[in-house]
Amino acid sequence: MKIALPLIDEHELAPDFSKSKSVGIYDDETDILDIISIMDNSKESDLGILFRTLIQYNLKYIVSPFCSFLTLKVFRDNNLEALQAIGTNLNQNIELLKKNELKPFISSEIYSSKKCGSSCSSCEISCVN
Repeated sequence: MKIALPLIDEHELAPDFSKSKSVGIYDDETDILDIISIMDNSKESDLGILFRTLIQYNLKYIVSPFCSFLTLKVFRDNNLEALQAIGTNLNQNIELLKKNELKPFISSEIYSSKKCGSSCSSCEISCVN
């Protein structure tokens, strides 16, 4: 099964996909992590392109420290389960994933947290940059 993780670099998770410079696609059957660059440092990434790219990989899960309400909805609409990372250490989260110790994001908890990882303001939650 393949899992996507937002990355700052090859060792650290980004806070969420909107702040990632690349995405790690981890295959638990082969224990291989492919890193895909999604952002040119001179411009912000297009999340629409990101979502279309992720869907092409036949992913089962995404693992991220944070997931906005709207992003979670898009993932769920595309049959991707979003799991909450613990901290930002990539290898630690892969090990936790292998042990089934990462928990799914819960919509009501995200919405009630009154914070967001982006600045889209589409869900009426106070956005934090």
